[in-house]
Amino acid sequence: FGSFRMEDLLQSQRVSVEPETEEQIKIVYRKLARKLHPDLNRAEYHRPQSWMKYTWELVQTAYHQKDFQQLVQLLHIVFL
Repeated sequence: FGSFRMEDLLQSQRVSVEPETEEQIKIVYRKLARKLHPDLNRAEYHRPQSWMKYTWELVQTAYHQKDFQQLVQLLHIVFL
């Protein structure tokens, strides 16, 4: 990624969100999955240092940790 750091971008995209529910987490996750899932973007995942692959890993981690704040930040970054 060179000088690009996803962590820096996440810090710059801090978004206030209201308390999350399980359903809200699933909605945001599904929207990100439609954009980033490896089965829908096979060519991108075979490229070295794919931003999509890296971002999908962040989405997966945030979802499993139920980190709604992180998911919303990723949503804003992906759909800028």
